[in-house]
Amino acid sequence: MEKSKGKTIFTLILVLILSVFASYKAIALAEENKRLISEHQTLRKELKSTIKEKKKLNDQLLEKQKETSKKQEKIKALEKKVDKLEKDLQAKKKEEEQWQTFTATYYDANYQSTGKNPGDKGYGTTASGRKVQEGVTIAVDPNIIPLGTWVLIQYPDGRIEKRRADDTGSAIKGKKIDIYIPKASVTSGKHPVKVKIL
Repeated sequence: MEKSKGKTIFTLILVLILSVFASYKAIALAEENKRLISEHQTLRKELKSTIKEKKKLNDQLLEKQKETSKKQEKIKALEKKVDKLEKDLQAKKKEEEQWQTFTATYYDANYQSTGKNPGDKGYGTTASGRKVQEGVTIAVDPNIIPLGTWVLIQYPDGRIEKRRADDTGSAIKGKKIDIYIPKASVTSGKHPVKVKIL
């Protein structure tokens, strides 16, 4: 009997605790609901205010657009003038950048090309004072291509190479270039190339 009574009391306490917990949870949910409703109302007010501000800004923008329409017409007229000047400049630049035909030969730093042997004073040194460099050095007529100038060379096979005018030669006059390679011979060739001065 005592056991049964104890069980009943325990069950009543448990039900009471659960009831209190459920009441607390219901109160907390009601508070959260109030907070969300208040937040929602605040957001609605902010949204209305933002819409009003946006309308005001749009009206100001339209007014500015009307005021600047004349300025835009002037700008368009100036842009046309600038476009014409740019086209004229590009046309002039294209004329200056045209490829020219040169006769190309080949040389190296050895006696057959320069009259100097390894160990001789000035061996491997170009007219510009730079050392000959594979893939870079060419000899030119400085009246046609100034020393230090970079050029593009287009070979008959279409290959294009960038080289620098570092050297001169007694036989290199007019539209001739002598291309430095590490080992030149009679079979290295003589042929026309296209040259663009950069």
